[in-house]
Amino acid sequence: MTISGFGTGFRSKHFSDLMNVKTDDAPQWLEILSENFMGSGGTQVKNLMVLRERFPLCMHGVSMSIGGQDDFDPTYLTDLKKLVDTINPVYVSDHLCWTSKGGHNSHDLLPVPYSQGSLKHICTRINLVQDHLDRTILLENPSAYVAFNSEDMSEAEFMAELCKRTGCGILLDVNNLYVNQMNLGIDPLRWLDSISPESIGYIHMAGHSVADGIRIDTHDKHVCKEVWDLFAFTQTKFGKIPSMIEWDGDVPEFQIILDEITKLGTESSRVVTKEFFSSDNGATSKSSQSAANTADWRKVQDEFFAIVTSEVSSPGAVHDLSLFRDTTPALPATGADVYANAYLQRLVEVFSDTFPILNKVIGRKEFSALVQSFLSASKPGHYSVKFAPAKFKDFPELTKTAKRLGLDPQLLTDLTSL
Repeated sequence: MTISGFGTGFRSKHFSDLMNVKTDDAPQWLEILSENFMGSGGTQVKNLMVLRERFPLCMHGVSMSIGGQDDFDPTYLTDLKKLVDTINPVYVSDHLCWTSKGGHNSHDLLPVPYSQGSLKHICTRINLVQDHLDRTILLENPSAYVAFNSEDMSEAEFMAELCKRTGCGILLDVNNLYVNQMNLGIDPLRWLDSISPESIGYIHMAGHSVADGIRIDTHDKHVCKEVWDLFAFTQTKFGKIPSMIEWDGDVPEFQIILDEITKLGTESSRVVTKEFFSSDNGATSKSSQSAANTADWRKVQDEFFAIVTSEVSSPGAVHDLSLFRDTTPALPATGADVYANAYLQRLVEVFSDTFPILNKVIGRKEFSALVQSFLSASKPGHYSVKFAPAKFKDFPELTKTAKRLGLDPQLLTDLTSL
């Protein structure tokens, strides 16, 4: 089974649309978020099996933590394998990143130090996963907001070597190439020159946001012109690679997704060569060279994770920036803050979605402070972010908050019962 043409990410609000859309208008395949279905059953999986009868499916994950130091969570691997065996997807993919350390899950895509030590480590882990699943996997090039001093190769060189040593492939995210060009000065054209077209399984296209001059990979907007230009170039350079639209935040009506898919077809036929792009675009792609700071990648991860989680324990803390290479406009302090703020805000949103009435009763400010206090005392460990609030109802601060606000403690307890 293969995929061709143009697809989109499946979102539950579009289930009935997908079942009723005319064949000529429908996406040719779908991508599901693996963790949304792993360890699940009932209507959710039943609907997935119905979709599988109509569309080829790909699985895309966010919690494999292929670049992490922790041993793989056996429950994660078991649940992933079970879902793979159930739906037999065309591709299984995740991100070239890490998400957890010491059993503490950030539920964010943290950047890998591109060094020889981490390359060897990740190759071993890719082989382990591929042996467990009995199939090759794809890894997506992630968006990034910092770069490390200890790196001795570029991201593209790193990914090309992963493919060569393990047989894995690449899920090429064109939006992330552009985001990293604008944030870190990476040259996307040189990046594409460094990889083999045969290694690319398919392409992600998405919109992004801009905050304080930094491009953030939010997947909540239309694809911008510059990313369409880069997409057209990849299709001119490599041929017709299957491509899809990601839209994860502020998910619109289905017709808007269909319109974006139609544009994939139009843009894939537009001929764009290197000459289309300015020769001086500010990009300064980093080639292989001896790193100025050859800190062990494990130490780099340890120090970086402390920065990421500091927003919970020490809001507004001043970070040690010696880990990072100077980049423009995503200067080290700004880029580090993106990760630190994302860790807390991502989990506050999950808790808010889980306990919307509690959030409304005590107010957003009190609710955010309560979640922050909970995260300091009880670090999330499960691979799925939906389990992070599981023990919230037992948190002693609920009673203290209720009394301080003149509310019945039992009311808050009731509002946190899952």
